[in-house]
Amino acid sequence: MSRTARRRSFGALVAALLVAHAFAPSRAGAFPGLGPIPFDLGYHLVWTAVAAAAVVFLCTAVWEDET
Repeated sequence: MSRTARRRSFGALVAALLVAHAFAPSRAGAFPGLGPIPFDLGYHLVWTAVAAAAVVFLCTAVWEDET
């Protein structure tokens, strides 16, 4: 993957996280795949995991050494 493609992928991921954060759904019930965890908590757990993955992607693939 080229440097430009990695930067665009990171930008798209951050934009998707911003949209998902701004329009977070709020409903009762369980989160699919996480058992008895309430939907609101499950949604934010998944969002936080994806945001952490975005930081790892930034530090390993997008942000290159300048040395």
